[in-house]
Amino acid sequence: MKQDVGSVVKPLTVVHWKLKEPKDLIEKLFSQETELKPIEDPNEVIPLLYRYKISNIVIGAQSSEDFKKEWLPVLQKVPLNQRREIFVLLVLPSAKSFDPWQTFLHSVNLLVSVEELKDLPFHLERAKQYFYELYEPYFRAMRKFAEELR
Repeated sequence: MKQDVGSVVKPLTVVHWKLKEPKDLIEKLFSQETELKPIEDPNEVIPLLYRYKISNIVIGAQSSEDFKKEWLPVLQKVPLNQRREIFVLLVLPSAKSFDPWQTFLHSVNLLVSVEELKDLPFHLERAKQYFYELYEPYFRAMRKFAEELR
């Protein structure tokens, strides 16, 4: 039984899915460690940031242009200290999947085309490992700095 968002114990994975393809694999992969929270409007993310720990944002967009129009302004509003802790997965009908350059251009952590969703478990694990390795020195330094301030 799914918990109500008001009683979330685990971190959240926010899911904004506008694709006709089912999101079963997404739900299976992300529900293991987080509570899933479907949203209709990207702007719903901002108030959630102040109430919950968001670990992941999964976006299934109709096109790159739609993503850039709807989501980039929202992602740019997320405070940097929180954005560094949020893994963003973008799924598009057609995209150059798992391409670091395209991923960077979309300001996400992993970019996948619908056709290659079947390979997501492997690539998600690798992308998450890279994500944690990239930011762990930053988080370690921030923890040390916070301890020194006490």
